[in-house]
Amino acid sequence: MKLLVDLTDLIKWDKPHFTGIQRVVNNLAISLKRSENVIFTYYNNDLDEFCELSRYEPEKRTKDGIEGEAIDLSGNIIVLLGASWNTPDIISKIIKSKKKSQFKVAHFIHDISPITVPQYHKKHFYEVKKSWVNNVEKISDYLIFNSTFTQNEFFDNFPACKGIASLTIPLSSFPTKSKPIKPKTVSPPYVLSVGTIEPRKNYHTLYLVWKSLIRKGFNVPKLIIVGSKGWNDSTSYNLLTRDPELRNYITVLEGIEDLELKWLYENCKFTIFPSFYEGWGLPISESLTSNKFCICSNQASMKEVGNNFTDFFHPLDTEKLLRLINKYWNSPEALKSKEDLIVKSYSEPSWEQLAEKLHRFLT
Repeated sequence: MKLLVDLTDLIKWDKPHFTGIQRVVNNLAISLKRSENVIFTYYNNDLDEFCELSRYEPEKRTKDGIEGEAIDLSGNIIVLLGASWNTPDIISKIIKSKKKSQFKVAHFIHDISPITVPQYHKKHFYEVKKSWVNNVEKISDYLIFNSTFTQNEFFDNFPACKGIASLTIPLSSFPTKSKPIKPKTVSPPYVLSVGTIEPRKNYHTLYLVWKSLIRKGFNVPKLIIVGSKGWNDSTSYNLLTRDPELRNYITVLEGIEDLELKWLYENCKFTIFPSFYEGWGLPISESLTSNKFCICSNQASMKEVGNNFTDFFHPLDTEKLLRLINKYWNSPEALKSKEDLIVKSYSEPSWEQLAEKLHRFLT
């Protein structure tokens, strides 16, 4: 039996750098490569077959010249780590193939936010995700979740799936051996916030808080936001980048590489993550593994990720967020106390450990 790890998401990714789910898939894939009986695959639309990737290079992300022949799925496990709802041809292929041969399917469930919080997604995406979950139930033999929150929410909404074998693996952050690179035009001190610029990430609250900090005459931190433009982003993006009053206080960086992002974490004063909803909340764990304190939302999975290492606020509570920012920006003692706790007690599994746990579960 072999694990056929599908990387269609990654080789079709058309942006310069991985974000969100694609970063998770990439890190898990690189770590799974060290395990026995693992083969990387991609879905070939022309052949309507899963084909072997003879090599996978994250910096190139292309199948040209590296694809192998079609793979016989029989007796193996195909592992869908990414956003398979975006590739319905893959699901259709698996449904057809399962009628002809015996193999198993493992699905990674990152979240079901288009179903539970549809207001933060394109209107049609509700039906897309609903149809996808129905197919997940039909074809999956294993389910993998990124948090207890995601697992509970999934089973609460789709109780018929409770009989499917499941595993929860809290996510890691940066590969341990990576060396940070300083981005151009950035200099400390600053506060950092990371995430795609879209309504769900709640940058509007940061805009209001920074306006209030200025109006009330506080010592105003410089805020660096790392995030590409997402769905329905124009209002937030314009407010953050075009307000003359904030020109010297807020900088939005797009197209940042992982090693540059690592530098930004390691050299910030602290981070803020005001999201309304996350299946995991990677920027929280990235902050903590960089030994940096995070002020974060108390919604969805984020209390699970931040635990007692962060301070929480409701994502609409601008007054509390303002007080927390003012406290930790202007009190080195309070900030150091938080950092000392993180250094002393915070730990997370490596991607290698997560890949090993996943490999054991499936084999």
